[in-house]
Amino acid sequence: MHELRAQIFSALGAEQEFAPGSPPSSTSAPEVQLPVQAESANRSIQKTSCFTLTNQPPHSRDGSNTQAYRGKMKQIYPDLWQTRAEHPFAGVTSHAYLLVRETGNILFYNSGIREEYEHIEALGGVAFQFLSHMDEVGPSLAEIKSRFGSKLCCHRLEESAVKKVTLVDCLFDIRELRLGNIEIIPTPGHTAGSVCFYVNSPFGKSYLFTGDTIYLNNHVWDVRINRYGGGSKSDLRNSLIILQDLAPTVVISSASIGDTPFKEVSADDWRSDIAKVLDTLA
Repeated sequence: MHELRAQIFSALGAEQEFAPGSPPSSTSAPEVQLPVQAESANRSIQKTSCFTLTNQPPHSRDGSNTQAYRGKMKQIYPDLWQTRAEHPFAGVTSHAYLLVRETGNILFYNSGIREEYEHIEALGGVAFQFLSHMDEVGPSLAEIKSRFGSKLCCHRLEESAVKKVTLVDCLFDIRELRLGNIEIIPTPGHTAGSVCFYVNSPFGKSYLFTGDTIYLNNHVWDVRINRYGGGSKSDLRNSLIILQDLAPTVVISSASIGDTPFKEVSADDWRSDIAKVLDTLA
């Protein structure tokens, strides 16, 4: 999971070239899609067909019976848990986040800390794992899928990287709502198939999971471009403009530099912060 991410953050500049890896396989994942919510009145969101899950997703719990696991995963909001930090190399931190839902929990990003899988199981397991981009790929994807019977999901353009490790169950292509309140937002730029996820929590927060599209670098929002992953400056600018129109109250990246992996924001601060990042890409 960490080799590509290490290359991304080791460069001082915003654009970084990457050495080619092994060629992607030509085998495609089966056409598996998640239930789709009706179109939002406030945003232009396309809809696709839906299918029935083969397994009933596990019911989540509120964490009240997980005291034995304290000191490992951290509950940061009533329905959101953060895994312990992983350090792909000096200065860079990554986390995964478990969104606890009565209809089946969603794990955003990836975690290779096996000791925490017991805690995740106590919280109701994983029904779906959503990857933001190829840098989150690692052997733990197969282990999580096997242990929890979860469905692994990523953008179609990242599929070749993911399927080197395990089967991809569902693919993202367009901006849409799935599983009731999870907005899938393709945001190419860091990589060609980068995706952000916008979640309106029933507990009053709006979470924006940005992957590495935009991340905190010592408390300041920053960007990197993975050229080998198909990233580009023009795509990244367009994606940031899309994110600027959202109104998250919490922005959560996959990796970060420094001691702050996520940040609460106001609508005005978020628009201003994005504008500053866009200036660096001019």
